[in-house]
Amino acid sequence: MLYSSQAMTDDLPTGLSLLKANTSSGAFHNSAERFDQPKCHPHTRVAVINEIMALASDEEKSAFFTWLYGPAGAGKTAIADSIAELFHEEGRLAAAFFFSRGANGRKDATHFISSLAYQLSMAIPEIQEWVSAAVDSDPLIFSRSLSAQMQALIVKPFNEAAKAEGSAQSTLLSKPRFIIIDGLDECDNPKSQTDILQVLLRAVQQLSVPLFFLVASRPEYHIRDMFNRDQLNSLTNRIVLDDKYDPDGDIERYLRSAFDDIKRWHPLSRHLPEAWPSDEEILRIVQKSSGHFIYAATVIRFVQSYRHRPLERLKIIFGLSPPNRDLPFVELDALFTHILSSVADIDRVLEVLSLLLTVLGMTTSSHMEELLSCEQGEIQMLLIDLHSIIRVPESDADEIRILHASFRDYLIDRSRSGPFFIDLSEAYAKLAVRYINHINVGNGIFFFILPHRQSINGNIWNIDMVSRLSIRRRLINVLILSKKSKDLTGALTKDFLLSHLQWMQGNRTTRKEIPALMHSLWQSEVLMTITLW
Repeated sequence: MLYSSQAMTDDLPTGLSLLKANTSSGAFHNSAERFDQPKCHPHTRVAVINEIMALASDEEKSAFFTWLYGPAGAGKTAIADSIAELFHEEGRLAAAFFFSRGANGRKDATHFISSLAYQLSMAIPEIQEWVSAAVDSDPLIFSRSLSAQMQALIVKPFNEAAKAEGSAQSTLLSKPRFIIIDGLDECDNPKSQTDILQVLLRAVQQLSVPLFFLVASRPEYHIRDMFNRDQLNSLTNRIVLDDKYDPDGDIERYLRSAFDDIKRWHPLSRHLPEAWPSDEEILRIVQKSSGHFIYAATVIRFVQSYRHRPLERLKIIFGLSPPNRDLPFVELDALFTHILSSVADIDRVLEVLSLLLTVLGMTTSSHMEELLSCEQGEIQMLLIDLHSIIRVPESDADEIRILHASFRDYLIDRSRSGPFFIDLSEAYAKLAVRYINHINVGNGIFFFILPHRQSINGNIWNIDMVSRLSIRRRLINVLILSKKSKDLTGALTKDFLLSHLQWMQGNRTTRKEIPALMHSLWQSEVLMTITLW
């Protein structure tokens, strides 16, 4: 007997009943547990959704996987949800599993294979007989390895159904075979995440009737590494959520629509000006979003609260009014805190982040390794778990940068970042010491170590002569922004300052800056602990 999803009752055969009891229904795309999950706002993410739909609909496709990846908060889950809805409406969705950190049944891989098998058996009744038989023959199958579960509950039932008498393979080919796996990076540990990809890869190589997978995740190192390996790489289409899909335009459309809804439905709507918020205010939110929907969505959730005044709430967002008990970025802060909490050497990572906050430009890994006295390649290793919030290029010559403008705000606000707080004035003081330590005063010439690794006489680095003026000015600016510290006052010796001021005096473009520099340094207390000349 074949059981459709509509006919599921307690009269199921023992095998399917046990399977049902070992699923995580909260991970399904349309589960009650996920009813309030955000989906793509109308008229947004159109380009990326169309691209995924086109790849999935291509009858000639040779790739079994589509990897949708992007930074934290880029909107991957909303896109996966929208794709799931579209495929479900078209009768093409075979199964889905939405991982979620902290949600029982969805935070690990315990019920991953069984949940897929249950949904597949409902979408494709032709495999039910073999799925049920697999559970009957081994009621403890759900405690077996992921590989063993995949073989028993999915691969073998499909292959048996395909060759069974009276069940033509063409029948199975007409059934839904598209599976969505979202939030792979939120599965409990990296090993489970790579195990899942290995099991899926092995399955598509063994199935006589192909299944197709959309996998959405952050670009964590171990996941990137798996997709970069030859076998999986050759079977995968990649879609990265970057500027190609005009995220700023989508975010602006979302904000305008969401603010219109607030003005239409909020209890205080009649007191809201028609021109609120201004175009400038909307563009400020777009800019702060840095192409990531999570910031814009957080702003809207905070402003639209029925228990508060929207005008006042937006002022809190812009820092024009102090927050009361409700903090606007609790959800965003929790995301950043979780990501930083997973870092192994957090003290060294905070040093790198301090440089990213204070060094404008010149944030290549090679330059930062010189400033921090790191071994070559160490910066890449320190930031290996932060690719969801930091852009870390493979080339040493390309700049590392923070992906979220809001992440900078988080780091420099002690009330938000707590143990990960970075005091900017202290960071500038440390940067000044590093600059001074990398300047060689010889024959009245300042040499600054740049990333150009061409040695002279085996021990002096080649200098970009055009950059010398900018390096000196960079040091001046850093000194002005610095907080006094023992290390800084120790580095600012009389000879060093005199030499530096003599250079400024001799350079007509910087001579006029000397009085302002000395006044600023004195006011900032950097020089107040130095012995009088």
